[in-house]
Amino acid sequence: MHLYDETTSGHALPIKTRGAQLRHPEGMTRAQAFDSDTTRVYPGWWWMTGAAQHLAAAGYRVLLEPSPAGRGGHLSVIFDGLVDARAARRHMCDLAPILADVREYRPGPAHALKWNKVRLPGGRYVSPEISAWCKLYDAQGQLLASNSLAAARVLLHYQTLASIVSSLEAYDKERAMPPDAATQHSELAERPLTTRMPQRSTPASWQADAPDLQQQKYGEASRFLWFHYSPAQVADWYNACHTVDDLLDFDQTGMANAEALGRPERTPSLGSTRDRQHWADFGAAARADDGRPTGGDVLELLVRTSGQSKAQVLRELGREMVAEARAELESAASRQADPPMWVQQIMSEAGWKHYRWLRDELQHHRTGPSGA
Repeated sequence: MHLYDETTSGHALPIKTRGAQLRHPEGMTRAQAFDSDTTRVYPGWWWMTGAAQHLAAAGYRVLLEPSPAGRGGHLSVIFDGLVDARAARRHMCDLAPILADVREYRPGPAHALKWNKVRLPGGRYVSPEISAWCKLYDAQGQLLASNSLAAARVLLHYQTLASIVSSLEAYDKERAMPPDAATQHSELAERPLTTRMPQRSTPASWQADAPDLQQQKYGEASRFLWFHYSPAQVADWYNACHTVDDLLDFDQTGMANAEALGRPERTPSLGSTRDRQHWADFGAAARADDGRPTGGDVLELLVRTSGQSKAQVLRELGREMVAEARAELESAASRQADPPMWVQQIMSEAGWKHYRWLRDELQHHRTGPSGA
């Protein structure tokens, strides 16, 4: 892990913050972390603590770090050697499927620049409202550290064997996993996309009652058809959830350096609109033929900073959108409520069947067979 030292952008205090980047050359890492900012909203902290117990049962030494602010927390694993970051996350999500729905994880996608900057476990949490050391717990809720020195000892000694994670190629071969449905689509971003979703474990008593008509018609592929969406819907979802501040660090004058776009400069030339939904590049080398500055919405900025094609970015965002849509669908079913409108707009008929079945099953298990 490589230390960095920079002015914090997530808090209003004029201080320096020290943390680490969970990135390493060739896609390797010494740590894997999952971050939730909620507690009871799926897949929030309450579910992540349950996931930690599944990981611990498989041999992982899990560190749980609840937020001193009382909202969510971090689930971290420190390895005693380098592991393949993608294989590690896939293995952990296979053991604890809930983690597949946790939207923010580290090491994150290459385009999520700020995801890969993380406060060291057990570090000091500082905000305008609170300043406190984060406490570390094991998967069973046993306190491991409540101050910096104790946390340092835990980080050095509470590590998981790197051998628990196979290489990505070996893991795929062992699991015989099907290729990601999203990658089977054309590079043309104009085509509608269909993606598969991670499957949460279902109680055995529910599996026996699951409708098999859909399984007979679609087989295993039925799990891939809960949502259908277009690139425009992915763009709208991403722009609604993010601002330019998620991708760029703006200085006190409101400008950002174009280094994030691959053009280092002495004088920052990137500006943004007041609503933080659009950006513009005022650099002399970046102007359009008519002399106007180039720019766009938050998604366009993501594409420019990621180094990937727009189609690649849209496919990856599509998977993230589906994870959130699935969480919203299941949360709505558990509350006997309608899914949010944006989720309804991308639900397929199979998705509606799953929602109605889940809603009815949850109601049945709450009231009992007699309805009492």
